Amino acid sequence: MFRRAVILIFSAVCILSTQSLNAQTNYYNSVSSYLDAIRTMPVDSIISRCDKLIAAGQDTDSQGQIAGIIFDYFTSCPIMGTEAVSVYIADNYFLNKRLPWPNEESYPSLFTYAEFNRESLIGKSAPELTAQDLSGESLEVRSILSDYKILYFYDSHCATCQIQTPQLASFLKEYDGEGNITFIAFYTQDDYDQWQKYAELNFGSIDNPKVRVINLWDPEAASSFHRKYSVLTTPSLFLIDQDNRIIGRKLDCNALRQLLGQKDGYYSSLHLFLNSLLGEMDNPDRETVNYVGESFYNRTASDPETFRGTMYYIYNYLKSSDSYQYQQGAIDLARKYILGMPEMWSKELLEQTEEAVRLFSLNPLGEKATDAVLFTKCGFRKRLLSVKAEYTVLFFHLVSCSQCREYEQAIADLMPLVKANKAKVVSVYLGPDKAEWKEHLKSVPGKWINLRASGFGDEIFSLYDVSIVPRIYILDKNKNVVAKDITPETLRLFLENNGF
Repeated sequence: MFRRAVILIFSAVCILSTQSLNAQTNYYNSVSSYLDAIRTMPVDSIISRCDKLIAAGQDTDSQGQIAGIIFDYFTSCPIMGTEAVSVYIADNYFLNKRLPWPNEESYPSLFTYAEFNRESLIGKSAPELTAQDLSGESLEVRSILSDYKILYFYDSHCATCQIQTPQLASFLKEYDGEGNITFIAFYTQDDYDQWQKYAELNFGSIDNPKVRVINLWDPEAASSFHRKYSVLTTPSLFLIDQDNRIIGRKLDCNALRQLLGQKDGYYSSLHLFLNSLLGEMDNPDRETVNYVGESFYNRTASDPETFRGTMYYIYNYLKSSDSYQYQQGAIDLARKYILGMPEMWSKELLEQTEEAVRLFSLNPLGEKATDAVLFTKCGFRKRLLSVKAEYTVLFFHLVSCSQCREYEQAIADLMPLVKANKAKVVSVYLGPDKAEWKEHLKSVPGKWINLRASGFGDEIFSLYDVSIVPRIYILDKNKNVVAKDITPETLRLFLENNGF
């Protein structure tokens, strides 16, 4: 490959001295053949070789011709991501007047292409995009937290959209990959009734726990979505990762499926590896868990995209574990490789991680739990830690949460063990609807102490990490935290063994 590339460069340079039409054709073909040979390389490598090829021109006119051929070639190259080469050529050779653009009449097209592609290239941070949902509420796309975001620009009258939309909806209904997806369907026109009908018909039946659907529009184009995301035609589909980096652009449904499959394959292998590695260790200590993070950092540090994806996956793997050592390892990893390397991450993810670290520090193991004032069914005030028992099981929940109801039933099944250990369960409802809670109490499967917060602004939200429910804590008779963020199964093991 390298030898062939050198020969092609030499051929292109030699032909520069020939002015005949036949020579010009051969010249164009030679440059194009060279580009065929290098187009599968990483974009930085392609750009480096293109710079050398342009520099080989004998004068600015011939250099401009070479640069023009490169620009045209990569605007239509089928390999995703290579449009970045065309934007680079436009910005570094033509728009700055370094070289003459070969055809002045088409100069506006050059400017438009660069302007409409520059912000949405592969690897770039997704541009800010604020639009309205069906209820009229404004939403900023970057603020949505998700493993993957699919941003789909469409027109209800677009013939290609009529083919791609059902395929996309079918894929999302069946999706069962490693990460959760937020599907953002962005209507590009200004007919509200047409938008509402189209969204309900095509996206209303996507009922998949791994997929969240959000419908947006911007009828006044105030967000400049056309320019920011190169939406000159529809459909236009982008894949954005958890760090708001664009990892796929101008995809169709098949390409999206393949790209997510590749990502899921990698993370599935990583998940199995972590299960195998950490599963062989009997309750690994904090230092051992930190060593795992350091090892993966050393392997991925040279590739920013792989680094971000890998470290964020390990962080979530450890953070969602039932083991406190793993959870502490997640916080250590976050402090060192996310918060400690802010230049590598998006502002939104840094803010999210910083908040997660702060919440984790509340009520640490071995220290006395924080007291709070809650309310009984009759509206009387009751302090959370006023319960006298050998062990206190705190169960934070919402009525509308299906997993909370599963936890609730599992705890109810453990009540004989709870009583045998002289323990008591305190169930704390965190929602704002007092009537909903009271109605729910009629069907609560277990007999325990039922309390509620005053609403989402209650002090309990700043005193305990209840950003995600359900949550289970275990306190000893002195109200010291002996277990936190555990599952009913871990609670069962604790009670069966009279403590850990």
